[in-house]
Amino acid sequence: MRVRHHFLAALLLGLAGLASCVDAQKPSTYEEAARHLEADAHTLLNLAGATFPGTTRSDRSACRPGQVRHLFSAEIQAADASAVLVSELQAMGYTQVADDPDLRDEERELAVLWNANTHHTFVLAVPAGEGSTVRITGRTDCYAPGGT
Repeated sequence: MRVRHHFLAALLLGLAGLASCVDAQKPSTYEEAARHLEADAHTLLNLAGATFPGTTRSDRSACRPGQVRHLFSAEIQAADASAVLVSELQAMGYTQVADDPDLRDEERELAVLWNANTHHTFVLAVPAGEGSTVRITGRTDCYAPGGT
């Protein structure tokens, strides 16, 4: 089961990576991208009635040397929140690039959404059998710190 989960995670990253190759206008700096990702994430948290900010961090692990990307994560408790959050992300310009039937495993249900304008990706994960807990993970593309 763990191997399948890791394969699915790699598949998600690959899909997001392919999607990021599309030429679209995106934030020009890491700081601008981070601010926009956090604004989108906080819109989701507010919609779900969450009162905490989530966590953010910089990450270099999936970027070229000298580049960094911004990550956001939060876990919320709300009945049927996943469907509501997917709809909200779509209203914000995100397209669902992978969904639960493509990625279902025994441990969790997943939805992956990508914004062609900002090149941000959100993954919504709901542990199987726990329809009220949603893990929200967002990420920007990789940027040179302080530049493009």
